[in-house]
Amino acid sequence: MWGLFADQESDHNVIRAKSSGLSLEDHTSHVIAAASTLVERCGTAALFAFGLPVAMLPRLRETTLRAARVHDWGKATSSYQGFLEDGSEQILRHEILSGILARGAGESPEVLAVAVGHHRKFNRDFWSPKGIDCRIFSSAIGQGEDYVLDQRELRRELHELLDTLELWAEDLTEGDRRLVALCRLFLIAADGAASARRSGAPAFLGESLAHGLEALDYSRIIEARYPRGFCPRPFQITTSKAGPSVLVVAGCGSGKSAAAYLWAREMGRKRFFFCLPTTGTATEHWMDYAKDFGSLIHSRVEVDYALLGREGAEGVELWSTPLVVCTADTVLGVCSWSKKASYGFPAFLDATFVFDEIHSYDRVLFGRLLAFLRLFPDAPVLLATASLPRARLEALREARPSLEIIEGPRELENLPRYEPPGAGCSGDKVLVVKNTVGRAVEAWKGHGFLYHSRFRYCDRVRIHRHAIDAFKAGACRLTATQVAEMSLDLSADNLDTEEAPIPAMIQRLGRLNRFGEQTGRWSVCPVKEPLPYTMDELEQTRRWLNVLRGYGSRLSQSDLVRAWEESGHADEDCQPLEVMTDPLIVRPEPNREDGTTIPVLLESDVERVPVVWRARRVYLKAHEVPIPFRREVLGWQQVDETPVAPEEAIGYDPVTGAAWHSST
Repeated sequence: MWGLFADQESDHNVIRAKSSGLSLEDHTSHVIAAASTLVERCGTAALFAFGLPVAMLPRLRETTLRAARVHDWGKATSSYQGFLEDGSEQILRHEILSGILARGAGESPEVLAVAVGHHRKFNRDFWSPKGIDCRIFSSAIGQGEDYVLDQRELRRELHELLDTLELWAEDLTEGDRRLVALCRLFLIAADGAASARRSGAPAFLGESLAHGLEALDYSRIIEARYPRGFCPRPFQITTSKAGPSVLVVAGCGSGKSAAAYLWAREMGRKRFFFCLPTTGTATEHWMDYAKDFGSLIHSRVEVDYALLGREGAEGVELWSTPLVVCTADTVLGVCSWSKKASYGFPAFLDATFVFDEIHSYDRVLFGRLLAFLRLFPDAPVLLATASLPRARLEALREARPSLEIIEGPRELENLPRYEPPGAGCSGDKVLVVKNTVGRAVEAWKGHGFLYHSRFRYCDRVRIHRHAIDAFKAGACRLTATQVAEMSLDLSADNLDTEEAPIPAMIQRLGRLNRFGEQTGRWSVCPVKEPLPYTMDELEQTRRWLNVLRGYGSRLSQSDLVRAWEESGHADEDCQPLEVMTDPLIVRPEPNREDGTTIPVLLESDVERVPVVWRARRVYLKAHEVPIPFRREVLGWQQVDETPVAPEEAIGYDPVTGAAWHSST
């Protein structure tokens, strides 16, 4: 079918699919074999997970395999072969050319939609052909004689492809949209497996997807976390017997994580994803529970493994890892076409999911969570939080009407932990929390530890560990920003905090007298400038504080929530956010709201950047430091797309962190 060609203007004699020299014929056969294995092993589970009837399995199989057959036809062109040869410009992305050629071969719009989206770059940004000629090697793909397309002709072909897809999309049902998304995910995963494993992809997928957790594995995890013995609390037993949709609302230190593992054991799925909001919380949980049993997955995992003494982070693959501790983006990114989630999708199909600290999700990430709950209506999901705004609770109930709500142990929720907020405090173990880095540095004054987000990542990990160890050892003072709300597993005697939204305040109080052994003292400092919050949020907090002061006695965690109800909840628009089921546009979207910082590399670190690619990537992640964004950053030199901060612009101290030299 494929044959050879001899282009008069090149030395090619075989159509290549990869720079390694792998032929298009071989690569396509590997992708088809991998896709066939995926559909055979996961097709029914995928339809079930997406709430689709099993009767759609033949259509799922046919569309996926036909798309696998044509998905790389656009590589049989002088445009793509020239790109492999010397990096020259392509007239159009190869998968869009594949769609054009497949349309000419009579493939259905559904197959075309799957094929053009397999690199997640089918959108207006890539619909402009370049002004060059392109030879189409049709004979090599069994589609007639070779011919040449120029920019004008290719633009016409592209418009006809788009018109075909737009007309087809008009009559699609929700079920049709979900099926197209599934086919795309299967093709993406098959293409990734074939690229990594070639002819061994089917065997690798089969072996990986067959491997999973047993009930005994969960028991061993819990036993390792509690070596002196574990006796589950009544609420943990209740949680373990709950259904596949659970919300656990319990204070810090109540045992939500252990309850989640007990519940996951009862779900009986092969895989378990424990999802946390930040890299810091994911790393802490992995060290506490899963270090000897599972893998840690997040954007800086190579750095954490290197700093924690583990090697081989590059070998971590979701398909072959039954227990994964990760940031929530690893899973929820499937709703937004993120790369890791798209390639790892097969691992989600027989899995149990825990999403912890969901109150801390920003609007976009919470929208992804709502979308995930709706797109995967039968996936076992446990949500956990110490508190939750009413608008978010109602949105969760709408997304999962069967959601069971389990409250933490009353004896712990009602345990008097805190004095009413006072004017000031002092003690052996003091935690000071400020809302901005500048105010945190100012309040620190050289006493104890300073911890915020504007350190190089390697310095931040070091400070994190030293601060936790110091609190365990004895007297200590830590001045921090919002990073203290979740990532720090410590218990302070005294808390000195600025005003913040009520959920953040409850989280900060979760670091005070964490185990209820004494009475925690805390004070709240008013702020004139609300950023990074809003004045409405802080006004609500002030009402909440007045209610707490009115109780006139020592406070429990349940008092914090009760006062929240009495002071009123702020309005919030909670909507599911997903782009995965768009039948036409395929484009990755961010999973978080836009931030005000940008990671940069210090000029003093540039000369030590390794040449070897893997070491280079680890080094850059370890030494990047977030700074407040200014437009002048766009003009700085870069190392692997990371801006390099000139010494005259950014000052850095391993004790106080990074800061702009000028205020403007």
